[in-house]
Amino acid sequence: MTIDSTILKLRLDKILELLPHLIEIQQKGKKAYTDSRLLQHATERQLQIAAQAVVDISTHIIAHKHWGAPESYTDAISIIASNHVIDTDLAKDLKELVKLRNLIVHLYLKIDSALLYTNLTRYIKSLEAFVVSMKQFIKQIQKQN
Repeated sequence: MTIDSTILKLRLDKILELLPHLIEIQQKGKKAYTDSRLLQHATERQLQIAAQAVVDISTHIIAHKHWGAPESYTDAISIIASNHVIDTDLAKDLKELVKLRNLIVHLYLKIDSALLYTNLTRYIKSLEAFVVSMKQFIKQIQKQN
């Protein structure tokens, strides 16, 4: 079974749709962010969706390449990194984003908004780097097909 590049592209498009909003929120500054529950909730939701898209892309690749069954979402990131789809530094940052996604979904009462804002630039850069890596990966698989 081959990787469906359309599935990957749709999820990458969702990340690309969210990135300008995250950048806009980040540019408002920490005070505006911490003073606004609306900005906090919007950021959390956008990061949750973006992280889920990363996970969905990763698990799709793993399943179609027959690289095993990830035990967790962070394990999925490790697997694509160990197979050189993304580099290990990016994998480390994406694992943190996936952990944040889990926190948002399951332990939402424990979110530290100030800390989330402090890490927002890193999350944005990681998502941008992931998009670049995936576009390169898609080009490679399209050449093989």
